[in-house]
Amino acid sequence: MKLRKKLRLILIAAAIFAAGCAVFYLTRPLAAQMQMTSLLRDAGFKQARIDATARIPGGFSFTGISLDNNKFSTIEHITLEPGQNGRHMTVDKLVLTGDWQNLAAPDIAGWSAQARLLPLLAGLKKSGIDVITLGGGQLDVNVPLASLIRLEAKGQVTLLPDGAARLQGLLWSVQQKMKAQLSVNGEFAVNGVASLDVEVTEGKMDMAALTASRMGGWIILNRDTLGAPWNISGQIMAGAASLYGLPLSNLVISAQGTTQDAGVTVQAGGSDAAASQSPLSIDAQLRRAGEDSLSLTLRSEQFGAGRPGGVLVYDTRAPRVAEMLKTGNINLADLAGNVWLRGVLQPATQGKGVDIDIRDVKLQPLADALGLTGLRIDGTLTGILPLVKNDRQHLAVDQGLLRSAESGTIALDGNLPAAIQSTREDTARIFKSFLYEKIELSLSGDTQSAFSGDIAITGKPDAEKDAKTTLVTLHFNTPHPESVPNR
Repeated sequence: MKLRKKLRLILIAAAIFAAGCAVFYLTRPLAAQMQMTSLLRDAGFKQARIDATARIPGGFSFTGISLDNNKFSTIEHITLEPGQNGRHMTVDKLVLTGDWQNLAAPDIAGWSAQARLLPLLAGLKKSGIDVITLGGGQLDVNVPLASLIRLEAKGQVTLLPDGAARLQGLLWSVQQKMKAQLSVNGEFAVNGVASLDVEVTEGKMDMAALTASRMGGWIILNRDTLGAPWNISGQIMAGAASLYGLPLSNLVISAQGTTQDAGVTVQAGGSDAAASQSPLSIDAQLRRAGEDSLSLTLRSEQFGAGRPGGVLVYDTRAPRVAEMLKTGNINLADLAGNVWLRGVLQPATQGKGVDIDIRDVKLQPLADALGLTGLRIDGTLTGILPLVKNDRQHLAVDQGLLRSAESGTIALDGNLPAAIQSTREDTARIFKSFLYEKIELSLSGDTQSAFSGDIAITGKPDAEKDAKTTLVTLHFNTPHPESVPNR
């Protein structure tokens, strides 16, 4: 009887021990999964989830990792294995999806911009992880003017004995729209002090608005205290570039400020030997919160061959960079600074693109800009110029319409300008001295090619006071820049 009781106790104890061992081995992967999930959340991915965890020799394997609820940012595979001085964590096929519409800092799906470095480093140290290797990563980010840009990456993070971390990485893109290689080196201390150095080499861009080649430069980011915005300084240079078809050389893009409030300047010269041919200047203030601002100045000795140059100024403010390209103020002045066109950029009323609401344009400078030599005309026009990108990705006016705001006079010296055609043989004689009542002008084209359109003028010759009002219709076609030599 006593023997039977002892056997029963032994069997119960064995069962309890076996159950305990089973629970221990079954829950260790679960504990590892919870620990890895905690690390990912400390890294800023507060919605991180892991589908499956399995034991491997000396460690664990994690698969099916989503970093946001919609699975826009994911990791295919993470392994945790023994390393030389601790545990080695390997991340394979990391995919991050983001939006960089305000350009101050990217918005990555699932990632909190308020992520803190100290909890992450403490969690890594507590887990015994001393090396993290990124075997392959991909960043898809939507950028104004460029739409989707894809960067691939690989790198390694080494945890130092004092808990700090050292980063070495490489990012590159081989897309048609952007080709570049970026080497990244940085250090992150446990007190939040951090630095990142980025070198840009082998850069090339081929986007709708901007093309550039022979690009290179540097970007430096520093942070003095935990939780503070990153300080930014950087400079990117390009040997040759084109902005909406306008050729530029010696393009220099500089940035200074923080990830919350950064100032960006762009300077470039013309493609010709004369540096003053088409100098471009852009100043922008990009803020994480609040309105961004942009001011663009373009000075050109000639806006097309045979046409006088001038100074174009565009300034705007908006909550996001993309919106700054849809609304703003436009002024056009001659080289002496006399403003002859004032307008407002606004979303298009029909179709794609934007409209320039012309509030005031003086007719004489406009006639000069269109190459209508020998013509003296006073008065002003108002109207709408729809602005679109043509098939060569140049900014172009598509069926703009301007009307006179008041009556005025026309005086033609000699024959009609070569750019104007009329079905009436007496047009040149009529316009020797002409009192117009109304002018309606339609035009299409861009400054890098030819403008063309029609002009309808009603009025009467100045010498014939009692003459009936007559209608004169004209067609104009400005010379292509390549067809007229520079003077």
